[in-house]
Amino acid sequence: MADGFDLDLSDVLRLSANLGEVQVRAGHYIVPVMKKTALEVKKEARRTVAAGSKRWKALPRTIDFELTVFEGFGSGVINADIGYNRGQDAARLGNIREFGSVNVAPHNDLQNALDKESDAFEKGLSDALARAESVLTTDGSFSKSVAAVFRGSY
Repeated sequence: MADGFDLDLSDVLRLSANLGEVQVRAGHYIVPVMKKTALEVKKEARRTVAAGSKRWKALPRTIDFELTVFEGFGSGVINADIGYNRGQDAARLGNIREFGSVNVAPHNDLQNALDKESDAFEKGLSDALARAESVLTTDGSFSKSVAAVFRGSY
């Protein structure tokens, strides 16, 4: 019968802590990706609506986006709302243009613009997470690692 054995789990625990830190710090790198994607979706949707018939001529400028970020309690939420700005009169026609009605076929401009940007968004998220991980593993401290990012030595 064996006397027993010891396991050194310090590396596993350190890795777990580092992965948790990546999750917490990743928002800093994800926000620019969300903003760029929302802007590109807005521009593409505006372009396709403007290319439609003259009946929609006031509609493109009502397409807008709002980026909201919440960080707290150990997690974060990043949200981009892209669509027709209801604060503008012409925006009331946005749902008819997007989803259609009895007399108007749906155009799906916003959905199509989002679909067009999905690959670039996915790559941007992947790159952002890689940067967050790289920064945390540069020298182990977040503040020194941020300086490394700005120097370009990550």
